[in-house]
Amino acid sequence: MYFEDFIGKEYESWRDGQVVILDVPTGCGKTTFFETTYREYAFSQGKRILYLVNRIVLQQQMLERQKQRVIAWEQFIETQSFWLHDIRKEPGNFVISTYQALEMAIVTNNEADLNYFLSFDIAVADEAHYFLADSLFNPNTVHSFEFLVQNFRNRQLIFMSATMQNFYPVLSIYLIQTANQSYLAKNGMFESYIYKRMEPDYSGYEFLWFYNNQEIAQTISGFPDEEKVLVFVSSIAEGKEVKGLLKRKIPGGDIFLYSSDSSHSEGGTELEEELVTVQTFSHRVLLATAKLDVGVNIVDNCVKHIFILQDNAESMIQMLGRRRIQAGDTVKVYLHARDRLYFSRRLQQLKYQLRYVDFVLYHLSQPYADIFVATEFYDEKKAAVLRRFVGVWRNLYVSRRYFCNWLSLKRMGELAAEYGAILEEFDNNGPEAYVLHQGLWLCLPESHMRFSMPTTYIENIAVFMSTYAGKTLAIEEFNHFREKLMPMLHAADRVGFPKITELAKWQRINEFFEKHRLPYAICMHPKSKDSARHYEIKNVERGLGYESEEI
Repeated sequence: MYFEDFIGKEYESWRDGQVVILDVPTGCGKTTFFETTYREYAFSQGKRILYLVNRIVLQQQMLERQKQRVIAWEQFIETQSFWLHDIRKEPGNFVISTYQALEMAIVTNNEADLNYFLSFDIAVADEAHYFLADSLFNPNTVHSFEFLVQNFRNRQLIFMSATMQNFYPVLSIYLIQTANQSYLAKNGMFESYIYKRMEPDYSGYEFLWFYNNQEIAQTISGFPDEEKVLVFVSSIAEGKEVKGLLKRKIPGGDIFLYSSDSSHSEGGTELEEELVTVQTFSHRVLLATAKLDVGVNIVDNCVKHIFILQDNAESMIQMLGRRRIQAGDTVKVYLHARDRLYFSRRLQQLKYQLRYVDFVLYHLSQPYADIFVATEFYDEKKAAVLRRFVGVWRNLYVSRRYFCNWLSLKRMGELAAEYGAILEEFDNNGPEAYVLHQGLWLCLPESHMRFSMPTTYIENIAVFMSTYAGKTLAIEEFNHFREKLMPMLHAADRVGFPKITELAKWQRINEFFEKHRLPYAICMHPKSKDSARHYEIKNVERGLGYESEEI
C-alpha cells in the first residue's frame, strides 16, 4: 500500500496548532505525497511549506525532481503574487532545506536566515529520528528540534519517519495535554496532535545472517558479476577493513567506500551525481557509512544484496529502505549476528561516558550555562566524550556560551538500556539472542527470526550428504561422518551448531535438514542395540530448496 492510499483525504482536516506524527515505513511514497498532492493542497490554501531533511544527497535528489515539476508549473507560478515573495527565489511554495542549515542559522544567530525559516506556514520534519540519532555526533540537533516546536506552535508541524519508536517518546513529552507535565501545554502551544502508523511490508526481502567481516568478502566473491552489492558499515575504519578484505577476494573489483572522508573526492562527487540524477550507482560493490543511511532512493534492479553492520534499529531499518523494491523484485539482506561480547563492550563504553558526563555536568540545572569545558580540556580523550553532550554557540559577536545537549544524553541512555536488554536476552535465549532481537525490530514472524544460510552452504551440504545417502553406518562410522559434517553445519548455522568439535545429535541434524528442505534424514536402524548401534542415511520426499520461504 502506498502512503497516499493510506492517508486518503485526511490531510485536509489537519489544522493550525496541531502536530501530525506519521510513523510510516520506507519506500511507501510519503515523500512523493508531500512533493505533489500535499504541496498542491497547501498552494490552494495560500500556504508555504518548509520541508526539512537530514542529508544533502537527499535534498539534491528532491531538488532534481522539483526541477521537472517547476518547469511544468512555470507559467502558472508567474500569476501568483505571494509565490514571488520568497526572498531566496527558490521554487514555489515548497522549499527543501537541511536541518543543518537551520542549525547553523541558530548557532550563528543569523537574523536574516532565521526570519526566512520563520516565514513558512507549514514545517515538515522528514526523517524526524534525526534529532536523536545524529545527536551523538552533532550536538546542534537540539536547536532545530526546539526551534520547530517553539516557533510553529500556531501553525502546522508534521514529523515523519520510518523509525519513530525512539523519537516518539521524546516528542510525546511536549504533547501530553496535562498542564503540569507538558511544556507545550503550559506555554499555550499545540492544542492536540495526530498520530498515524502504517505497518511495514518486507515481503520483497529475504533475510540472512553473517558473523564477521571475512564472511562478507567470502560471500560477495561468490555473487555473479552482474549483481551489485550495497554494504552499510558502522564506521569509516570498519569500511576500510571490509574494503581491504574484498580487494583480496576480488582483485581488480570495482569497490568504492563512500564516507565523509571520500564524499568530496572525485569518486565521491561522481557517486553523488549518479544518486541524484539517476538514483543508482555504477560500482559493483558500494560500501557506505551513515552518510547514506536515510531518505536516499536507489532504484536499480541490479542491486541484489544489502549487508548491514549496524547495531541499532533506526540505522538498520533506514539502511534497509535505501533500495526501493519493485513489484516482483527480491533483495537478499544480510544482517550481522553480533555476539554477547560485542554488546558487553559497547555497554561498558556507554556507561563510562555517561558516568563521566554526569560527574562533570551534575550542576547543570538549566539547559544553558556559562561553563568552559569540551574545547579547553587537558585530557583530549575525555574532551571528546564531553563534546557529545556539550555544544557551543558559534556567534562571533559575543562570548562563547556552552549548552547541555540533552538529546544526546537521552540517546545514550536509550542505547545503554537497549544493549542491557540484549545482554539479558543472551543470558536467557543463548547465542541467537541478537538475531531474535533484530527480528523483533523488523516485525518478522518466528520462522524468519532464525539463522538462514547462503545457497552455497546448502549446496555444499547437499553434495556431501549425497555420498552417504542409502548407507547404514556403525557407531564409529557415524561419528566419523559427523566429524566431517560439523564444520559445514557450523558455517551455516552457528546458533544450532556453535562448536565444530561438539558432535550434534542426529535429531538436531534432522531438524536442520527439514528446516532447509534438504531431502535427507538420519534414523536409527530398527535392529540396533545399545552395544552395536547403527544409523541409516535416508532419502526423503522433501525436495531440495535453495531459497528461503517467502515472508
